[in-house]
Amino acid sequence: MTPDTRRKEMDSDLYKSRISRICQVRIDRFKRTSNPQVAGSTPAGGAFRPGDTRDCSDSRCNESWNPQPDGLALIVVKYKKGDTVIYPQHGACIVVGTKQVNAFGTRQEYLILKTVINEMTLQVPTAKADQVGVRPPVSANELEDLVSVLSKADPRVPSNWSRRFKNHQEKLKSGDVYQVAEVVRNLAARNRDASLSAAERTMYERARINLISEIAPALKVSNEEAERFLNEALEKGVLKPAKVAKKKVEAAPKKAADEDDDF
Repeated sequence: MTPDTRRKEMDSDLYKSRISRICQVRIDRFKRTSNPQVAGSTPAGGAFRPGDTRDCSDSRCNESWNPQPDGLALIVVKYKKGDTVIYPQHGACIVVGTKQVNAFGTRQEYLILKTVINEMTLQVPTAKADQVGVRPPVSANELEDLVSVLSKADPRVPSNWSRRFKNHQEKLKSGDVYQVAEVVRNLAARNRDASLSAAERTMYERARINLISEIAPALKVSNEEAERFLNEALEKGVLKPAKVAKKKVEAAPKKAADEDDDF
């Protein structure tokens, strides 16, 4: 991505709204962890202790408060068996459970995940799940922003293949649903204008599958319906039917009618 392109994205209202939401969440968490007077910010007894937990606003999980040397608390989200989570580059996963594992001389708790696609089993240290990008899927309310990304009509992407491929790889590794949507949109546009290379086609198909696996639980629909939702969003932008092609189709019957009149 060129500096000019990055600046344009940073200036967009969508980018600003996303950053604003992230900042507000971090501010709220800071207030809860640094101010013991905030209602519900500490466990019974006042100060945070290692291993203390409380229910978070989302009924699917609770949060473990781990005080750090700088006085701030690291929030570790704990998921329950049966929860749906998103793992970068693997898409939606189902939480199978947790288990204690002896590794490198210490005993750690691991989160056991099974991918919705291919049903592959993954193990992630619970304490590092947030660091590697494990997160809840987007909510139905956030899908409007997702559609805004997918329906952008004229995305700017590097013309150089290696730069473009590396840029898209980084977006997929981030695990951010909006960046994954950008990859799907950009490669859909590229596929419209020119055929994709084998590597980019594989990336495009993988990104689509991951995005569909996240849209489905957000809308509470099947993968087929989620794919239809994705295609409709793309058809508002990069895959929008060309008006010229539509005019040609309409002109064909008219021409045939004129020929019939000649007889």
